[in-house]
Amino acid sequence: MRNFSITNLEQSKRLYYAGLKLSTADYIIQHSISKVGGVVDVEETPIRVERQSDLKKAEDNDSFSAAWSLGKLIYMMPDSIPSAYDEYGNTMPDEFAVFNLVMEQNSVKYVADSERCRLKSNGSCLLDAVVEMVEMLLKEDYVTYSEDEE
Repeated sequence: MRNFSITNLEQSKRLYYAGLKLSTADYIIQHSISKVGGVVDVEETPIRVERQSDLKKAEDNDSFSAAWSLGKLIYMMPDSIPSAYDEYGNTMPDEFAVFNLVMEQNSVKYVADSERCRLKSNGSCLLDAVVEMVEMLLKEDYVTYSEDEE
């Protein structure tokens, strides 16, 4: 059964390749792949990171990968972001408009007081939307997490 509050293997890889450092992960996932009767089954078991040394398993063993909880990803997102442009590249009336974080059931967006968006993501669940938003924030340099930031 899929846990929708912790990133799966695919989401974790997307975050890592977007620039999110492994040291910020709060879970590791032990995964195993089996094939029975032509059907491939992937089992993912989340394990809470108690010490930074726990993350070595994700670096040193192909059966483990880093993962992030929904709560950790939300915590890492800024409450607001400044921008002179909206999501379509249109200039904002205020040169340094502030776009505030708004979360809904299956979407995350940064919205100005004028109701114009700067960034918006939708998903089949909130975790999908948050993963996509963190990718966008990293790409746009609104958030950076170096090895010593947690």
